[in-house]
Amino acid sequence: MENVNKRAKAFNECEIEVMTDFMKLNIHKLRMNHGSGGPGMVARVREIWDELLAGVNACGNGPRTLQQIKEKWRNMTKNAKADVSKERNHAAATGGGPPLTEMSQTSQAVASLFAHSASFHGVVDDADTVIGMFNIVLRL
Repeated sequence: MENVNKRAKAFNECEIEVMTDFMKLNIHKLRMNHGSGGPGMVARVREIWDELLAGVNACGNGPRTLQQIKEKWRNMTKNAKADVSKERNHAAATGGGPPLTEMSQTSQAVASLFAHSASFHGVVDDADTVIGMFNIVLRL
């Protein structure tokens, strides 16, 4: 009974701020695919995650594992994506009902990192028009 897994401490504001600030500088390196990253890309990505781990652990809220850091980042992006989706759906609604609560600063920061990502914000409405015009030009 003594070997029961304890739940880790919640991430504090310092740790979350370190993660978002770090990702602002390094997200493009982590999102780079292995083909365009060149040889040794896997090792470089591991070094980037280790650097983030050291920064988060420097906050002093207890030692975090790399798995905890990656899971927290996944959850932060998932929550930001859900908040962006709620805003988009609320804007398209016909009205009525309570006003939408404002996105958290964390969600805003994470969403800004993926500002040009179609998988995060969806495909823009005029994308089909642009593709259609491109196909017409190619036929000429």
